[in-house]
Amino acid sequence: MIKVAVVVAMKNEEAGIGRCLDSFLAQTLPYDEFQVVIYDGNSSDGSMRVVKDFEDAHPELNLILHDNEKQVQSAAWNTGFEEAKTPFVVMMGAHTIVAPDFLEQNLKIHDGCNCPCTGGLVEAKGVDVRSKSIAAAFNTQFGSGNAKYWHGASEEEVETVAFGMYRKEVVANIDPLDENIIRGQDWEFNYRITQKYGLMKFSPAIRCEYSSRSDFLSLWKRQYQAGMWKIYIIKKHPRSMLLRHFIPMFYCALLALSVSLFVLQGVILPLLGLLGAYILANLMSTRRVTANNNTLSSRYVSLAFMMIHFGYGYGELWGIIYFFFLGKHESLVKSDIGIRNSV
Repeated sequence: MIKVAVVVAMKNEEAGIGRCLDSFLAQTLPYDEFQVVIYDGNSSDGSMRVVKDFEDAHPELNLILHDNEKQVQSAAWNTGFEEAKTPFVVMMGAHTIVAPDFLEQNLKIHDGCNCPCTGGLVEAKGVDVRSKSIAAAFNTQFGSGNAKYWHGASEEEVETVAFGMYRKEVVANIDPLDENIIRGQDWEFNYRITQKYGLMKFSPAIRCEYSSRSDFLSLWKRQYQAGMWKIYIIKKHPRSMLLRHFIPMFYCALLALSVSLFVLQGVILPLLGLLGAYILANLMSTRRVTANNNTLSSRYVSLAFMMIHFGYGYGELWGIIYFFFLGKHESLVKSDIGIRNSV
């Protein structure tokens, strides 16, 4: 009996989809108990060729390939979840590599609880000094805040997980993922689930790897989009607002105000205080990350922290301007700032 449908959203993932499929080929769960369903968003690289070659070479893996005509990541997951006939579905990205017991551990946690979804530890990985340093920054509480899936060490109930395994009966009885959201669509989906069905279960025994951004411009864009769309989600769900969501924005706003005070009135103490506090926290966290690890660069880790925090904070500020003061609709945001709603 097929218990799990792993729904993979793919677009232009030639470099990563092969490793993702290899990780499912190595699962300890028997092949006849799960299927991998890929929805391709009109890839223009060799992604489709990689998948088809893999399918020919490994007929033992229950692999299914579909077109994703909307070319939207959320649409792939929505369609896959709707069409799945299995008790469980997994939200998966094509650049993710799961541990050999990923599916088995998820099912084990589900057997022991009546939670709507399970998930585990996501370890960001890099291939060179720069991407490894960016990954190391994400894998810390200073870099990722209270998101347990980046650094959690114990099994506990949580508000959200990454690459979760959901009960099909849960996703069948809740509105699908919001296909307008570019970043954080899984967080918004999980928020609605927890409001109706209760908290999710996190376990560090469930493990997977995520390919880190390889350059700082991409990291900034990723964080900027995440911050901006967090505001859209909060506007949609005001009760989801938590103080920690706004810490980066508050700091960035105060920093901008202190710069204005210095330029206009020559008042420098607020600026020095804000910069000094952040630089100290950054350097202390960077030292903890890079101590006894010669594969990382202190300069890159420190810069990664800055891109993570300031990108997110200023994205939130811009999101407030767009969604609250200008009254922009999400479709206008996409055209105004050139964000492609794609996988």
